[in-house]
Amino acid sequence: VPLPGWLVFYARPGDTLEAIDQKFGVPKGWSRTMGRAYHPEPRLPLQRECVAVPSKSFVHAHKRQ
Repeated sequence: VPLPGWLVFYARPGDTLEAIDQKFGVPKGWSRTMGRAYHPEPRLPLQRECVAVPSKSFVHAHKRQ
């Protein structure tokens, strides 16, 4: 299912959501794992887990002032 304004990819070993945010130039806390209700460490995706990253334009349009 396409998510307008979001890029979806698989996490690699050692990825953190903070590092993914930084890599894509979005503010800390915007990347999200998909499809799991519980993580032992919420900001640490599992290897090959789907991660959604918003585009910069999506963040700009939806950022709380």
